[in-house]
Amino acid sequence: MSEKFTISILPEDKKVVAEKGENLLDVLLKSSVQIDTACGSQGICRKCKVRIMGKNGEPETKLACQIEIIGDMEVLVPEVDTKSIQVVNNGFLEVDGGLDSEMAVAFDIGTTTLKAEVFTIPEGRTIARISSLNPQRVFGHDVMSRIQAASNPNNAATMTGMIRKSIEGMCKRLLKRTGISYEQISRIVIAGNTVMLHLFFGMDITGMGKYPYTPVSLSATVEDASPFGFDEFIKTEIIGLPAISSYLGGDLVAGILTTGIHEKRETSLLIDIGTNAEIILSYNGSLIATSCAAGPALEGMNIQCGMTAGPGAIEEVEIGHEIRLNIIPGYRQPLGLCGSGIIDLIAELIRVGLIDSKGRMLSSDGHVSQEIQSRVRKYKGTHAFYLTEDILFTQKDVRQVQLAKGAILSGFRALKEYSGMSPEDVRSVYIAGEFGRNLKLDHIKRLGFLDDMPNAEYNFLGNSSIAGAKMIGSNPSLLQKAEKIAGKVAAFPLSSFEGYQRLFVQSLEFPGNPEMGGENAKNQN
Repeated sequence: MSEKFTISILPEDKKVVAEKGENLLDVLLKSSVQIDTACGSQGICRKCKVRIMGKNGEPETKLACQIEIIGDMEVLVPEVDTKSIQVVNNGFLEVDGGLDSEMAVAFDIGTTTLKAEVFTIPEGRTIARISSLNPQRVFGHDVMSRIQAASNPNNAATMTGMIRKSIEGMCKRLLKRTGISYEQISRIVIAGNTVMLHLFFGMDITGMGKYPYTPVSLSATVEDASPFGFDEFIKTEIIGLPAISSYLGGDLVAGILTTGIHEKRETSLLIDIGTNAEIILSYNGSLIATSCAAGPALEGMNIQCGMTAGPGAIEEVEIGHEIRLNIIPGYRQPLGLCGSGIIDLIAELIRVGLIDSKGRMLSSDGHVSQEIQSRVRKYKGTHAFYLTEDILFTQKDVRQVQLAKGAILSGFRALKEYSGMSPEDVRSVYIAGEFGRNLKLDHIKRLGFLDDMPNAEYNFLGNSSIAGAKMIGSNPSLLQKAEKIAGKVAAFPLSSFEGYQRLFVQSLEFPGNPEMGGENAKNQN
């Protein structure tokens, strides 16, 4: 029998039981304690600071993600740092009389990251935005892990409580930061994949873990906010967007609504990149969609020095004679790499010959300066590239990105073969996802995320899930349109595509760099 200890959490005056060896941050997250964590328990973002009350009465500041439970403990959790809230348009409230405006909050509840914006009705003017890691990650980094965990009813109830508490807390922090009152919030609109929507609304998700992968409901949900733990939001309704299938959710419906590809005559492609990447094709009057497990690497998770796109994250990298880093403001020194920074870095390392087409990190062959060469060093028996003395990118990190890239490219190729579409047919490509806001098209091509579509115009949307939720928040009558869109989409599961595993393996390599010659100039399939 495992040894158990009591953790006293202040200032909430909450007591929870934890097993010996558990991680303190995981214990706090399972207990629905509001605490910042941007790096997935790797100790680099330093946002999960708590004060441990010592035996001599002197508190000691530590990182919750680095503490192993070995005995009873009293923990003081500080108020969550407001640096994670980006105020976009607070001047509207103060100057334009917006203090009495009707407001709404739009949420994208992703498997890895939670995003929210508070905005005006009916203009849809964003006032502030906030992001946080999904605390359910303690039950696994992907939806299948969460579905398996939910086979235990206690876990399912805990996951539902966690997501509700997190969303409520994010709403309260937005309001506190901007001075907006609870009474001004007319509605909270929630987009997300089908599993996340089910967990928020307290529906059983276990049916989506086994054939025939049946969700409880794909319909939109409209309810008063109070029963979901939003006691102060007495005038607020909650809207959950409709879903397409067990693996194509309301976030994709929101993206379709945002781009309008369901109404376009030309062949169009929408790719929403997250832990689960959705790809939807508008072709010959039909909408066909699939989902592939890209994993959390492109959101900064499962990366040695990765973090979400927040203050202190490296979002752009350029390699010349020296290295240039663009850091999201909020900290003097960089804390880690977010998704766009990761893509930039790998693309640059391929360009200068420090990563080959197979994804192997190499010592320099003389194409780069001595200063850049010195950044390639041994780390745990293999190579790593040091952006700073504290932030490095490892061979294992490259492999994580290859898996994500292989999933997206193979999903695209399977959808292409299934539909009969030719890449030359495509006229518009929409790339969505929060980290896509700062992506560079030549870097996407250099890494081979997609096959060449020579006649296509590329559009980088940012978070189309939030954008679609805002449209419905501003005009709830669009919910009926969203329901019709969800009903029109044909779901194409990759598990039904013969030879998909072969296609995935073929899609792992990078196209290579023609400038470098040799193996590194390998042609794209």
